Amino acid sequence: MKKILFLILMTSGVLKAQDSGKFLKSLQANNYGSLTEMMASDVTYCEKENQQFLTGKEASDKLKSFFATRNITKYENIHSGESKSTNYKVSKISTDKGSVRIFLYFEGDKVSEVRLDDY
Repeated sequence: MKKILFLILMTSGVLKAQDSGKFLKSLQANNYGSLTEMMASDVTYCEKENQQFLTGKEASDKLKSFFATRNITKYENIHSGESKSTNYKVSKISTDKGSVRIFLYFEGDKVSEVRLDDY
């Protein structure tokens, strides 16, 4: 029983890590349709000091607009944390115009918060 519980817990952590990796890969590939599918119905979206409450589609459109003039060259995960049904990832996105810090908050497998700041 302990082995089964351990495997379930380990698998859930791996799946959560894959969710953020899939999100960042889709962002780098300009696959905003895929990003929209990964968004919760209501998303807190914040660029620097400007915080908005948007639909998942609107948040995806904001990301598209933000990265329209920035070519993503690479990304790396900096920090993460999780609880029973939520987790977050902090990553550094390198672009041709400088680095951006992105904070992603997941509720289950959906992104419910996106924060972008200069790195």
